[in-house]
Amino acid sequence: MNSAQLPRAPDKSLPLKWILLATCGVAFLAALLVSSQIQLSMIDHGHDWWRIFAWQLVGWGFWVPVAPWLMHVGARLSRSHLRSSLWWLREVTTALGLTLLHLPLAAGAFTLLQPYLPVDRYTFFESLFRSFISWFHIDLLMYCMGLAVGYGLGGYRRARASELRESQLETELARAQLETLRLQIQPHFLFNTLHSIAALVRRKSNDRALDMVIGLSELLRSTLDRSERSRVPLSEDLDFVRRYIELQRARFADRLSVSYDVAENCLDLPVPNFLLQPLVENAIRHGIARRAAPGHLAIRARLEGDYLRIEVTDNGVGLPETFESTEHQGLGLNNTRSRLLQLYGERASLAVRSRSAGGVAAIVTIPTEHRPTTQRVAVG
Repeated sequence: MNSAQLPRAPDKSLPLKWILLATCGVAFLAALLVSSQIQLSMIDHGHDWWRIFAWQLVGWGFWVPVAPWLMHVGARLSRSHLRSSLWWLREVTTALGLTLLHLPLAAGAFTLLQPYLPVDRYTFFESLFRSFISWFHIDLLMYCMGLAVGYGLGGYRRARASELRESQLETELARAQLETLRLQIQPHFLFNTLHSIAALVRRKSNDRALDMVIGLSELLRSTLDRSERSRVPLSEDLDFVRRYIELQRARFADRLSVSYDVAENCLDLPVPNFLLQPLVENAIRHGIARRAAPGHLAIRARLEGDYLRIEVTDNGVGLPETFESTEHQGLGLNNTRSRLLQLYGERASLAVRSRSAGGVAAIVTIPTEHRPTTQRVAVG
């Protein structure tokens, strides 16, 4: 079964209208200040201030249409870009290319307006040389400033979007906690667990019965008291799901076996809170519980490049032929898919599909920011 695609994340591009208004204002102010400074420094030369102002306005105005694109590039900058020599080469080449476009434009305006009349008159090539002296270093500075401003605005927007996602995740986490609690206190689950405890007491296996009572109590308490964090280390989520599985195994006696194949370098990686429990619950309830033969549940986790891949597989009855993950998923899977979208956008995925060997595989792929060593540990 192919995985359903997560909904497209909202557009986070910078607002074009405000960038244009801001850069127009900056260009006008810069032209006003520079032309006034030139006029004051040559007040006895008889220059026409308006000619100087028009020349400066053309020079600074060149960056108005360039700024939206430049800030868009800056907004998409990441640390990997800044560490890439190829990126630096490309940006330096682009900056020089823009400068080569700007200098003839500034020289043409200088030749046409002749701002230093009546003292001096310049030909186009003289104006080009003068523009190079006046504008070359300013052009490079403007290019760097555009990237820097775009980087800052992009970081600000990402921070705001992250705050919004975190607030939405609090709601999703509350729903996941309520759903998890509802799954644990279903009448048939409590009845079977208590029946198993009673059977142990009749056989005078008081230690095992006490262990089951304590396990049930700890599981319910953990569900109610668990941290409000949207993400927890994978090891913490594994500990929670182990307690859940141990209680479920009491129902199946020797019919349920479980294996863990989790890379040691994955244990400290953050995952969404209550990620594994709904996947394990679905595997047991809809797969293993519906067959008479012994069932096996496997939980695997490993790094694949910059992504953490988590698999929960079973050898149960498998998916019906008409199964569609977007239509037949329960509330637990729906919450999991929604929280993955809020945390990681389109970079994360949740796939539920039939296995060729029988049973079902639920596969979660989420991005990670670092790549630890590749040592693995298998727990039977």
